[in-house]
Order: sequence, then C-alpha cells, then structure tokens
Amino acid sequence: MAAQNFKYLVFFTLLAVLIGSIYFVIVFQDFIITNLIWIGLLAVFTFIVYKYDFILQLVDYERAVIYRFGKVHHVGGPGWTWIWPIVEKYALVDLRIKTLDVPKQHVVTKDGVEVTIDAIVYLKVKKDNQSVVNSVIEVEDYVKASQLFVISSLRDVIGSMMLSDVIANIEVINAQIKENLAGISKNWGIICDSIEIRDVEIPDVVLNAMHE
Repeated sequence: MAAQNFKYLVFFTLLAVLIGSIYFVIVFQDFIITNLIWIGLLAVFTFIVYKYDFILQLVDYERAVIYRFGKVHHVGGPGWTWIWPIVEKYALVDLRIKTLDVPKQHVVTKDGVEVTIDAIVYLKVKKDNQSVVNSVIEVEDYVKASQLFVISSLRDVIGSMMLSDVIANIEVINAQIKENLAGISKNWGIICDSIEIRDVEIPDVVLNAMHE
C-alpha cells in the first residue's frame, strides 16, 4: 500500500512539474524568443565555468606549466593564474622535496655475498622556469624514473665492490650514486639533495664468520 502511494506521489509531482514548465513557456515565450541569443550565451558561459578551470590559485611551492594549443606558452605561479578555457591546458608542478623510499634490494657483491640494501633519496624540481618546464616535458614521471635509476645504480656500484669495501665506504657509494643520478637527470630540471643508504643487511653466516 505504501509503495502504491509513493508511485502516486511521484506521478503527481512529475505532472505538476510538467504543467508548470508548459505554463512558464507560454507566459514567457516572448521574453525567451527575444533574448534567445543571450540565454544561449549565458548557458555556454555557465557550461565553460563549470567544466574548465580558468583561474588557478597556486601556493608558493606550486607552479603550472601552461600549454596553448598543445605548445608550452609560459609558467604560472605562485598566486593567481588565468587559463583560457579550451585554448589552454596546464600541468601542475610541486617544488617541494620528494622523498623516495627505495624498496630493499638484494645485491650480490664482487666476492659473491648477497646483501640487502635499504636506501632513501631526496630530490626536488629547481625553481627556475626552464627547469619547471623540463620536469614535465623531458620525462614522463621524474620520481619513478629516478627511483628506477637508483635501483639500477645500486646494483652496478655495489656489485663491483667487495663486501668489506661496501661496509667501509657507504658515504662513497652514496656520492657515486648521487653523481650518476645527476648525470642522467641533467635535462629533467631536478636536483638530488641527498641519497642515503640506511642499512646494509649481511647474511648471518657471513656476519658470524666476520666476527670470528
């Protein structure tokens, strides 16, 4: 019974809306016809405002690479930046330091010992406009690219060293990997603040032998 009453309520509500709409069109038809162009322009403007971002409010650590017809036009920010709807698009760039926690890597040293390396990387986009542009047009994802390169570099550097040299030269390894990353990313618009190997895990058997 309740469901049937609800159906009646919905039916009469829709009927009332339909009658009201017809009445509105009949009463205001002259006004609508006379101002049809302005109504259309208002509808288009409302759609554009709803669909597109045309004013960006960028905080101090944000920049926006503005594309006009697909080509880099300028860098906006910080503060308010105007975007022409449809004509222009943008890519947001964060200038804060990114912390990359490199997954633990199992690396075999030159003398055949498998060690587990835990490292962390600190990098950021430089503040000049060209670096901001390069960080989005020269590399698809500089964070992921840097992480993968550090993993590869860890394997190359540590794999070429004896276990005793790895333990004794952690700072040297950090500096070498940082230099390698700087070389490959020189056109990415980023700078590596630091690379830190936090831990080197040695197999218990090898560790006990070293203690003896």
